[in-house]
Amino acid sequence: MIYPYKAGSASVKVLSAALGVKQIKTQGSKFKGNEDKIVINWGASKLPEEVNKCTVINTEEAVSVAADKLKFFNATQGKVNIPEFTTDVKEARGWAEDGKVIVARTKLNGHSGEGLYIIEDYAQFEGFNHPSVKLYVKYIPKKEEYRIHVVNGEVIDSRRKALSEDFDKGQANWKVRSHQNGFIFAKDGFEVPEQVSEQAILAVNVIGLDFGAVDVIWNNFYKKAYVLEVNTAPGLEGSSVDNYKEALEKIYEMGAPEFKKYKLGKNKIVLDYLYKQEDNEVVYKVPNPVKFMDMGIFGTPIKINLPDDFDLD
Repeated sequence: MIYPYKAGSASVKVLSAALGVKQIKTQGSKFKGNEDKIVINWGASKLPEEVNKCTVINTEEAVSVAADKLKFFNATQGKVNIPEFTTDVKEARGWAEDGKVIVARTKLNGHSGEGLYIIEDYAQFEGFNHPSVKLYVKYIPKKEEYRIHVVNGEVIDSRRKALSEDFDKGQANWKVRSHQNGFIFAKDGFEVPEQVSEQAILAVNVIGLDFGAVDVIWNNFYKKAYVLEVNTAPGLEGSSVDNYKEALEKIYEMGAPEFKKYKLGKNKIVLDYLYKQEDNEVVYKVPNPVKFMDMGIFGTPIKINLPDDFDLD
């Protein structure tokens, strides 16, 4: 079963058909849940009571963190490579005085660049409507921007944001690589830096998601990846549908009891990421437990804290 964040989602339609499962209506549903049923939550930060009775892939708590840009940055700060951010206009003014480009957000849950403004210089900063701003982010120059699809700690699909051949390059906004600005997701002709994939996996795991499409930029000068956000209801087409189908079918094959046992999320297994910073890179100190790697659950080195009575067998 799939519960969509909105009725009529095209991605949910193609994914449910590929998996051979039904959609749960957002209004007037007669669905009755229980813990043995697995429900894929496609982007909903609030689920009906009957859905919450089930084993949910992507809990509403985790989705609500991903959907809110400020909550996401607060949850990942110090654990994932993210841009510098603030809600303090005085701190942001200091950035502008130093000649930094600033991204101002007037909406914390906007999509496709909605409520996003680029402040290029101090004069523009002084003239901006700051009472409307909910978040300031220090802009990081990027050579490439990727969307990395992660399910259960593994990268299942990677795309690069590329300018459409039909779009005038002279009119392109390379700072905001959105569909509205002429950018598409290219699937061929590129290699993803290893750190980009690592940071994508880490971001999904840190906020307790089971899957997510992570937008990551690559700064070639510093050779460093930065996570911008995680999408919990990404657009799917072509091979990405097949890749999600294959990854999610593994969860269905495990069944609800086993998946719940190993599930990432609130009141489940708690992940304690132990790392240190060396040369601006995250260096993990704890290897993957063999038991969990055999299950194909985790793709990043971690330490797992379990209850004393937890039975691995």
